Amino acid sequence: MKQLLDHSLTVSALRWMLLVQVVCLALHVTRIPLSLSGLLIFCILWRLQVIRGRWRFPNSYLKVMLATLGLIVLVTSFQKLSVSAAVSFLLLAYGLKLIELHSRRDAYISLFLSFLVAALVFLFETSLLVASMVLGVCVAITCALIAMHSKKSQSIFSLVKQSSVYWLSAIPLMLVFFVFFPRMAPLWSLDLGQSSRTGLTDNIRPGDIAKLTQSDELVFRARFFSDLPLQPESMYWRAFVLDYTDGRGWKRSEAVDYIGNLIDWYGEPSSIWQQQMSTEGPFFDYEVILEPTHQPWLFSLDGSLPEQTHVGLTQDFTLQYDKPVRQTIRYSSKMPSLVSREPRLAQWRAGRELQLPDNENPKTRELAQRIWQETRDVNLFVNRILEYFIENQFSYTLRPPLLGEKANDEFLFETRKGFCAHYAGALATMARYAGVPARVVGGYLGGEWNAQAKYVTVRQYDAHAWTEIWIPGKGWTLVDPTSVIAPDRVASGLAEAMREEGSFLEDSLLSPHRYQGIAVLDLMREMIDSINYQWSLRVVGFDVKKQTGIFSEMTSQWGRYTWLVVAGLIVLSLFIPFLLWGIYLLFKRLNQRRTPKEKFEMALMGLLKKHLVSNKTATRSLTNKSARTQKTNYAEMDVRSEVGVVDSFIGVTPNDLFLKLLECFPQKDQQIEWLAKRYESLCYGELSDHNPKEMDKQWQFMLKQLLQLKAN
Repeated sequence: MKQLLDHSLTVSALRWMLLVQVVCLALHVTRIPLSLSGLLIFCILWRLQVIRGRWRFPNSYLKVMLATLGLIVLVTSFQKLSVSAAVSFLLLAYGLKLIELHSRRDAYISLFLSFLVAALVFLFETSLLVASMVLGVCVAITCALIAMHSKKSQSIFSLVKQSSVYWLSAIPLMLVFFVFFPRMAPLWSLDLGQSSRTGLTDNIRPGDIAKLTQSDELVFRARFFSDLPLQPESMYWRAFVLDYTDGRGWKRSEAVDYIGNLIDWYGEPSSIWQQQMSTEGPFFDYEVILEPTHQPWLFSLDGSLPEQTHVGLTQDFTLQYDKPVRQTIRYSSKMPSLVSREPRLAQWRAGRELQLPDNENPKTRELAQRIWQETRDVNLFVNRILEYFIENQFSYTLRPPLLGEKANDEFLFETRKGFCAHYAGALATMARYAGVPARVVGGYLGGEWNAQAKYVTVRQYDAHAWTEIWIPGKGWTLVDPTSVIAPDRVASGLAEAMREEGSFLEDSLLSPHRYQGIAVLDLMREMIDSINYQWSLRVVGFDVKKQTGIFSEMTSQWGRYTWLVVAGLIVLSLFIPFLLWGIYLLFKRLNQRRTPKEKFEMALMGLLKKHLVSNKTATRSLTNKSARTQKTNYAEMDVRSEVGVVDSFIGVTPNDLFLKLLECFPQKDQQIEWLAKRYESLCYGELSDHNPKEMDKQWQFMLKQLLQLKAN
């Protein structure tokens, strides 16, 4: 029997608690400072040594020193209060509690705190994989609680089995609460000062997008409710318009020179500037499931209009949310077949779209003005610049060289190597030098079409930048220089365009997206992504709107009995766990594994019970004792007696039973006498020292002889 520590906690329970600490730390290890992870691992190792009896509990001075060191790590790692800082502080307290855990009360506090620590992962990520990991941690916590209350040591399989049964029995009630409990704004949708997530930003330097494309992180998924209006690889997902340049990069300018509403929110009267956009043809409805970006901008196709509350249309004709996106959201939009944006350009707008940097790029300026003098037409001017890129053998690369102060001059006349942002920025700058309004648009290009679930998946490596040129009478027109320099990037995606260079996801060797084109991997990746999509759509995306729709449908169906139906479902969900538990116990009882010795004894008593009907006194006595024995747990039989079931009756010896058997079968006296002697030899004699396998064979042979006696 395992030794008890602290007079209340078994070694098994403490080991499970250590396991829980490790897995809880693993859930957060990528979001907390590395030094804090080291401190928490030190606490876990210290407690492990205490359990093994090699070290003592730390004294008060060491505890204070560890707590002080942890606080110093937090203060130096986080400049301001944020969600990550708060979670790190909780993890510090959680880890320090382990090294001073003495009593069962301390164990309760630590384990119940483990549930909270595990759930805090959902502040940062809500994917199916993370949810599965959290469920596994909860099962481990429950195993620790079971081990705490167990009087004897149990196997890992037994503990996990019991814990899993508990959690499975809670599923019906969980489903009812998930569907009918009122939706409330989650904690992670509040502004708690969390830093921005790494991703596309509205201040782009030439090399920024090239670095971003080394990530396979999911950005959003989009599904269309009708036929696709475009091929997935030709979809330009607009995020923001960059109209200010300092000669090296592009960013959004402050829209302070326009008098009016800067954003037209859905459901409100449209502004004058929105009337500058005209649409034609049928609209294509689509829905986007956007992952957290901690930015307010949304992603939409050209000319898209918002179709739900909290979403607005900006003066640059992009969609924007009414607050930073800190959780997975869904929004609907519609895209026209044809769109024209600002065929007439206001003076304030033209001034903004012709802004030039203070640091001159004289070679770029001279080239742009010379081409304009030769063409005198916007379309011809743009085509001539694209021809210049081709004639001078510009190349498309994810490894662009660094540029200095005169970035455009160096790029156009020296390096001639760049990524999408290099070409988009150079084209927009040259157009402005020629007096043509132009700007850079940041967003994503294309995406991966999932034929099974009919949606497009866009990841960080689909990040892209292109140019919009203003043409009189036509408005803003998309021009993508990348389509000329690297047509494979537009037609087949970044992986195909970078295949020869080998730079696609070169820092992510284990990413399955790096090995596109392998049929088996593509199929597996598509299936996994479909599962994750359904999780985001059905579970994470289950919001107030969907819940209200369910209630509306139920009300229209059952009328005033709706709440009665809901109450009945809740009661039923409470009853189902008990029903399942009863079925489990019954199944367990019916399928208990008896040893060959126990099977022989049960067969012997059954045979006696059947043939002693004429003797009422003997029948009553023996039957009652047999019934009690059959209800006894077999683990307890071995504790009462080495012989087992037969000699567990008070006042009835094995010899008495065989004598009664002889009364029932007097003609089988020699066979019964052999059974009695063999039984005594197997239980107490020389045969009792044989190995277990040999003993089981002997008992099986005894059972066979007894059954033959019964048959005759």
